[in-house]
Amino acid sequence: MGWAINYEKHRDIIPKKITNIEKDVDGYNLKISYNEKEKFILVMPSLANAEEIRFRLKSGRSVTIITINSEQNLDFLVDNWKLLIDSPELTIIFINPFSLIDERWIIRPYIHNKISENGVLKKGIKTMFEIVAPITEEEFLAKINEKSSNLYI
Repeated sequence: MGWAINYEKHRDIIPKKITNIEKDVDGYNLKISYNEKEKFILVMPSLANAEEIRFRLKSGRSVTIITINSEQNLDFLVDNWKLLIDSPELTIIFINPFSLIDERWIIRPYIHNKISENGVLKKGIKTMFEIVAPITEEEFLAKINEKSSNLYI
């Protein structure tokens, strides 16, 4: 969760529009209030639960999902594309803070769908996916635990 807060604060360095950050609001991990809007952050290591995501997107809120850059999450994105493109305010951030290349890639399915050709959708998304080293949920959790245990040495 600290990664998400730091990321949002970093994005707001110049505009300075964040007015408040709250944890655990309405089932979301974070609620970020800006001068003119609100954004809800949902941290989901695995995107396996399409019904949970569908429920969150029905709210009409601006929702950002932060997930692990895993093959399973990539497959979920492609397999559930039609569900995700119906939400103009959805952003998905795929992360691997342990990647030696880049740590994240971001997609807004609604926008991406308007500018990409359906025949090359999976190839284009796969190209973005490969910008960040893939990691499994198990590897991610092991590295988090290893890193936090090293803080106390």
